[in-house]
Amino acid sequence: MSSKPIYNWNWFRTHMDICASHSELECLPLLELINEFDAIVNGMVQREMSYGSERPQDFVVPILAVRAFRLGISSIRLALSGYTDSASNIHRTIYEIGIRLLDMEQDPVAASLGFLLQGAFEEISTMRAEFEYRENEHLKTHHLSINIQTLKKHRNLLCEIAKNRGYDPETIRKRFGKLNVREICQRYGIEKSYLVDYAYFSSYIHEKNVATSHFYSESADSRNFEFGPISEDISYSIADTMNNTIRVIEFGCIILKDKILIERTQELSRLLSDRLKSLGMGE
Repeated sequence: MSSKPIYNWNWFRTHMDICASHSELECLPLLELINEFDAIVNGMVQREMSYGSERPQDFVVPILAVRAFRLGISSIRLALSGYTDSASNIHRTIYEIGIRLLDMEQDPVAASLGFLLQGAFEEISTMRAEFEYRENEHLKTHHLSINIQTLKKHRNLLCEIAKNRGYDPETIRKRFGKLNVREICQRYGIEKSYLVDYAYFSSYIHEKNVATSHFYSESADSRNFEFGPISEDISYSIADTMNNTIRVIEFGCIILKDKILIERTQELSRLLSDRLKSLGMGE
């Protein structure tokens, strides 16, 4: 194993940009679809929304769709820049958002409020843990006490909204707050997706020996660890990003009951499938 020069940030930034500029040309048929992804998500957020309304899903779904879109753009940029192993980490979260929206179709109001209640519950728990630690260590607690009380008021408001809709807050929080990905996949008859796709994306996050091939190679007389960008599997990584993101958008549009956006999403899905086949990446 031979030693290599040590490079600074300017080297990495420059070579990531070079890798991206070359990769963009090869991946252009896929990247041209970003405009339609953006347009559909933009259409999802252009509506009246409030978690206190009769349709809290009109508030929650756009939040999740925008989150998935932002993660998708980040993932694509990482892949183009030569870090496809890091891009796969993001695929898992986009996949999870899709599964959440799939499950949300069953009862959009309860699922939306349960999701928001779980968020408030976790934020309060986190702040309380930090507050207690600082008190015990005789450290400044700053605005933690006030912030905890503010969040409790928000949680209580969500509880009242849920009760007014005929739901028990704790029941819907436990049912819809945290994902049981495998159980949802089993219920919808797509357990293989959990056993294959989700396991694959998860293995890049958890400490498993899956991403090695992206940065390690060995021959009879040498061993190489690559710190910089690698131009391998970029199109496939971008395809994974788009496939996962389009599921989020489609499930979200169904929950919003927006027929025009549903049709546009279905057309985008067909277009993406055709592009992948033209690149030799179809089924």
